[in-house]
Amino acid sequence: MKISEKGLNLIKRFEGCSLVAYQCAAKEWTIGWGTTSADKGITGKSIKAGMRISQATADDWLRKAVNSKYAPMVEAYDKQFCWSQNEFDALCSFAYNLGHLHLLHEGGDPKKPLRSRAEIRAAWCKWDKAGGRHVKGLLERREAELALFNAAAPSPGTGGNPYPAPTKTITSNEQAQALRLKHWQNHGDEVKAVQWELVRLGYSIGAVDGLCGKKTITGVITFQLGAGLKADGACGAQTWEALTKAKEKPKPVEPSQSASLTAPPEGEPREAGGKPNYRSKAAKAAARIYPLAKGKKHGSGVQKRVTTLEEFKKQGELNCHLMASLVLQEAGCLPKGKVITHTKKAGGKKKITDAVRGTEQLRHCKVYWVNKRFAKLPEKWRRAGCVYIQNSNACVSAGDGDIWSCNKSVGEWYNDPSDWKKKKGYVVTSDILVVIVPDE
Repeated sequence: MKISEKGLNLIKRFEGCSLVAYQCAAKEWTIGWGTTSADKGITGKSIKAGMRISQATADDWLRKAVNSKYAPMVEAYDKQFCWSQNEFDALCSFAYNLGHLHLLHEGGDPKKPLRSRAEIRAAWCKWDKAGGRHVKGLLERREAELALFNAAAPSPGTGGNPYPAPTKTITSNEQAQALRLKHWQNHGDEVKAVQWELVRLGYSIGAVDGLCGKKTITGVITFQLGAGLKADGACGAQTWEALTKAKEKPKPVEPSQSASLTAPPEGEPREAGGKPNYRSKAAKAAARIYPLAKGKKHGSGVQKRVTTLEEFKKQGELNCHLMASLVLQEAGCLPKGKVITHTKKAGGKKKITDAVRGTEQLRHCKVYWVNKRFAKLPEKWRRAGCVYIQNSNACVSAGDGDIWSCNKSVGEWYNDPSDWKKKKGYVVTSDILVVIVPDE
C-alpha cells in the first residue's frame, strides 16, 4: 500500500515546510517537509546551507520518503491487521513523526505481542511527549491521527477494503459440495475481500491469502452466529452485506434475550464473574443423558417426535443426533426442541459427502469445521463436553479419551453401557467434520 493524499496532507499539517535550508534543533540542515541528508538516497544530494527547492520538489521528496521508509513499516503489519487506507495513512504519519511503530505492541515494546485495534486506539494519544514532557502540539497531532485511524472506511474496492466485492458465494470445496451450491468460489481476490472484512472486525483467521480454508470458514460461521444469520459457513449476498455494514464484532445472544434458551440451573459451574461454564455443563448433561440409552431401540426418525429430556425419558427409541442435541439443549447452547443433524448425499459407492444442519441455532459455543480424526484434534477440543459431528455419528467427549457415543444400526437395542460409552482407544468410524466447543 501507499500513502494517500489525505495522509500526506495530515503530515504536512503538522510538519511545516521550508523551501530554504535551515538548521533544526539538532543542528542538522533540513529543507522541505523535514528532509535531511539522511534522505540522500531519495534526493540524490546532501542538504547544505543556502539550498533552495521548489514546492513541487518538497512535495515529491515527502511522498518518496514516506512510501520508501515509513509505509513499509506499516505494511509489515498488514497480514495481521489488514489496514484500511485511513488506518494506513494515520500510522504513516505516526511513524514519520516518531520513526517507529512501537504503538502496535503491548507496553510500547516491539518484543511484546501485538495489541488489538481497541488497545491501539486507547494508547495512541499517550505518545505525546518530548523529553519526558507532554507537548500540546504533539497531542494535537496524535488526536488528528487517531481521528483519521477511526474514520469509517470507504466502500470495498474504493480505498477501504482493497479487494473486489464477491460476485459468487465464498466457501470451501467441501462446504460447496455439501450445500449443493452451483456457483461458488474458494480462492482469489473476492475471498480476500471476505477475509479483509473478518479481520477488520477482529476475527483471528490468519493471513488474508485468498484461500478459503478452515479458519476463514470458522470466522464466517462465528460471525453468522453473532449476527443472527444462518451459520452455514458460506458467505453469500446476505452475509456479505452484514459483514460490510458491521462496525464491530457482533455479540452473541445472551440467555436473557431469548426465552427459548435454557436458563442456567442453580449450582452449575461458573467463572469468577458469574458467567456459566457451558462446556462443563455439557459434560454434566451428557453424563446424565447417555446412561438413559439402556433398553432403547435405535431409530432414525425419533428426533421428530422427541424435543425435551422429559419426552426422551418416556421414548423407547433414540439416535445420535437426538442424544447430542439434548446435551446441547441441557447445557443452554441450543434452544429447546432444536436438533443438530448431519445429512448424507451418496456420491457413488466410494464416497459420502456430508453437511451439518442446525448449527445456526447454537449459542454460547464455537463451531469448527475440521475434517480430522479424533486423535488428531487439539487437546482443548478433546476435553469433556465438546460435541462432534461425523458423517455417520454425533457424540460427546467424556474426557480422558472416552467418548459418549450412539452409533448403532437401525433396529438394534442398547442393553449395555458399552453400547453408549466408548473407552480409551475407541476408533471413531470416520473423520470428525465439525467440533462444537461450548464456552467456558
